[in-house]
Amino acid sequence: MAKSDSWNKNVMFNSKKGAKNPPLYPNEYLVKCFSSESYSFLRRHLDLIADYKQGRTIKVLEVGCFAGNNMRFFLDRDFLVYGCEVSEEIADVAKENLKEAGYKDFFVSVGDNKSLPFEDEYFDIVVSINTIHYSFGTEVSSAFNEWKRVLKPEGVLYVETVGPSHFVRTASEKLEPLNWIWGYEDFRKGQNFGFFDDQKHLEEELNKFFANVETGRRQESFPRQSLDFLIGIAKK
Repeated sequence: MAKSDSWNKNVMFNSKKGAKNPPLYPNEYLVKCFSSESYSFLRRHLDLIADYKQGRTIKVLEVGCFAGNNMRFFLDRDFLVYGCEVSEEIADVAKENLKEAGYKDFFVSVGDNKSLPFEDEYFDIVVSINTIHYSFGTEVSSAFNEWKRVLKPEGVLYVETVGPSHFVRTASEKLEPLNWIWGYEDFRKGQNFGFFDDQKHLEEELNKFFANVETGRRQESFPRQSLDFLIGIAKK
């Protein structure tokens, strides 16, 4: 079964584990990295766009926008914001969630890591949170190439993905670089995923396609599970 076929509304929110509704608020690390020079070069990059490109709206794309919660961060700053998801059913979740939150001027369409329905050099910013690992093997390079294609010159990428200590990674089996078998007990079990070995591995792969690469890692430990995310920031 293709990953796009396995994603539907019935599995998006696991009510047995308490996730009955779509997330409302943007990813905390995303907010920090775009809000302060203390975290990354992204804040300064946005300042430069505002300083030198007066009168042009900043265009943002989130690949795998899920419920649209991360799009809210950019919508609140009057950017022109686009999202894409693997099917109309999932895209509708983002549309409904954003409309319910009072947003009107946004666009959500169908697309995936390797095939985005946008022209070359269209966006100033591409965001991907927990989506790149749905590609595996050579598909990861294809995804980075596709994201680079739709970025303007000097455009920036923000990508987040599962890290080594994340509970889904520790339950999975590595076949070869960027090709793991998902082992955690859910609807994705047995599917191939493109997990990076570690922070250095993500940096090396990004450097093949982008410049000014910065990477980070966010780890959280809870009584019942551990979360671990790798973050990559880069410029075209």
